Amino acid sequence: MVQNVGYMTSRLGLNKFGLWLLLMVCVFTIGCGSSPDLEQLQTEARRLSQDINSLQASQDLLKIDNDRYKTELNRFEDVNGQLFSMLTDQAKEIADQSLLVAIQANKISAQESEIDAQAGAIVSQSSEIMDQAKQINIQAQQILDLQSSLKDQGILITAQQQQSKNLEGKVSVQGQVTGQLKSDLEAQKAADDDLLEKINKLPETVCSIEDSSANVRSNTFKVTVSLSYASSSGTAFFIGDSEFITNEHVVDNGGRILLSNDQQKFYATIVATSPSRDLALLKVANSVTPKATGLATVELTDSDTGKQIGVTGYPKGLGDTPSVSYGVISRVFLDDNQNEKMQTDAAISPGSSGGPVFNECGEVVGVISSKLTGASIEGIGFAFSSDTLTNFLSDVSDRGLR
Repeated sequence: MVQNVGYMTSRLGLNKFGLWLLLMVCVFTIGCGSSPDLEQLQTEARRLSQDINSLQASQDLLKIDNDRYKTELNRFEDVNGQLFSMLTDQAKEIADQSLLVAIQANKISAQESEIDAQAGAIVSQSSEIMDQAKQINIQAQQILDLQSSLKDQGILITAQQQQSKNLEGKVSVQGQVTGQLKSDLEAQKAADDDLLEKINKLPETVCSIEDSSANVRSNTFKVTVSLSYASSSGTAFFIGDSEFITNEHVVDNGGRILLSNDQQKFYATIVATSPSRDLALLKVANSVTPKATGLATVELTDSDTGKQIGVTGYPKGLGDTPSVSYGVISRVFLDDNQNEKMQTDAAISPGSSGGPVFNECGEVVGVISSKLTGASIEGIGFAFSSDTLTNFLSDVSDRGLR
């Protein structure tokens, strides 16, 4: 568009110069020519003048167009400048975005590395989880086994609870009996006399308590506990394997313990005691062999009530020869510690504590422990039963002491 405008302006300038040159030629010709030629020239001059005016008008229009074209050109240049500025800004934004993309790419690469590391850790953790799952399965099986064992123990506990209830019933009954003991003493003694009379009328058995007492006496020993300032005494009996049984209260003062009868003497040590049962287990050196054979024990039951028994011991102040007294089992009961005991009317003297209570066959059914004393009380002695003695020895064995 700019090139066309310049071409037209140049062409108009040449035409204008040619017209002035032609006009000067015509004037010169008029001054030099004839009248008819002059008129012709004047006519040509007027026509030329009109053409000049027409050309002048065209030049003005062209100038106007040229100005308009220049305005449009300036506007286009402004638009081009704006576009260039926008393109520059966009190029800058693209460069910034490219930089951000590069940074994001680096971050993604770093994240990929972290993901790879985490994937490795996950694989390692998966292996550990599998190992832990195996351990959990093993523990689950152990828990199942334990639950089965607990179920079995629950059954045993239920049975023991039932036994405890039965024992509580016995304890309740024994408490009632104890409360009426004093009022029933005379009636009991009369019943014992009647029972003894009935026993005497019974036919003789294979065993004789009088004959058995000799063997029991040979297995019964006097216990002398010596301290630096005093001494005390009691009774013990031999059960075999260098072991003796006596009362805990006989040997609880910690003195030196001497066992003796009319044939032997040797020192003993305490293996175990049970204050709640008032029982003690003694033992002599392995090199000492008592000449006695040892006494066996037999279970005591409620049905044994009324049966004849014997008691051996060393009454205090009556020398070193064991004495024997006879009586019956008046009753079998549980004491406050739930230990089984018996009541007997056999004569019991101080010094006889720890001596054996035996049946007609010379078997131990109890261990003498105490007696009731008082002006109006006679023939009421107490002994821990052979069942209590068996439980004591079992506990000592469980502790690894025998």
